[in-house]
Amino acid sequence: TIELVSMQFPDPHFKSRHHKRRHVQPRLVREMATTLAPGARVFLQGDVPEAVRWMRDMIEAHGDGCFALAPECINQPGLIRNEWETRQLLLEGDCDAQEHGEPFCDQDEGCEKSILAPQLPLGWSIDATAGWLPENPLGVPT
Repeated sequence: TIELVSMQFPDPHFKSRHHKRRHVQPRLVREMATTLAPGARVFLQGDVPEAVRWMRDMIEAHGDGCFALAPECINQPGLIRNEWETRQLLLEGDCDAQEHGEPFCDQDEGCEKSILAPQLPLGWSIDATAGWLPENPLGVPT
């Protein structure tokens, strides 16, 4: 039984046309949702906020309700709110407009539509009591 999936310091692939190369995509999230046992944890860590928000938002949007923020990420002293919220995302077909923030394009469908548009706003991102942990809770040096 898999108890923990740890995704640390992914390559951010900043250019919109390369977002399909990011390792957390809808298909992976759906497979994790059906494969992981209840109570399994997904640990996300990185040094590029955009890349970590991408992973978090993909998991929320495509996890079919199988994932929740860990209790230690909600309503706790010391949580970091900087770079927590996801900006309003692009509408359909506007995947290269960098001025709007972060486009989320499904690699199977190209940039024809945003894969998060139906789920906006993302609840985890706008939860004023939630935030990033200041330290790695797994007790493992990074």
